[in-house]
Amino acid sequence: MNSMDEIKNCIQEFNDLYPRPGMGKIEINEIYDLKTHWNKSYESWMKSGVYFLLDENHLLLYVGVSVNIGGRWQSYVKYADDGVGYTIVDSRFPNLRYLLAIFLPEGHEFESGAIEYYFIGKLNPPVNVHGKKSS
Repeated sequence: MNSMDEIKNCIQEFNDLYPRPGMGKIEINEIYDLKTHWNKSYESWMKSGVYFLLDENHLLLYVGVSVNIGGRWQSYVKYADDGVGYTIVDSRFPNLRYLLAIFLPEGHEFESGAIEYYFIGKLNPPVNVHGKKSS
């Protein structure tokens, strides 16, 4: 599996290979730690982009795309009604702990699918099915 450093290196490679005039380089946001940030909300999470799900060892599990990353995150994790704690609801991710995201500026949402496909092909996350290269 790929580590966070490998993800960051892959992002740098993407930026070097595919410069996008007028948009700048893609960057990942601050890491979201489910165990320490479960009660925090980020306004930027309502944006489109590509996201990376990682386990407790910072190893990549999955790469996805969404028009609302925060909303998509809630399909993996359910927060308690009393606001204390959470439950992982997607059985594919029993060790899910971290979320990284690349938020795309308004007007560039159409790039999300291509960027996701690039990272799935390069990083070969274990839970992804579509977009993987054959061995």
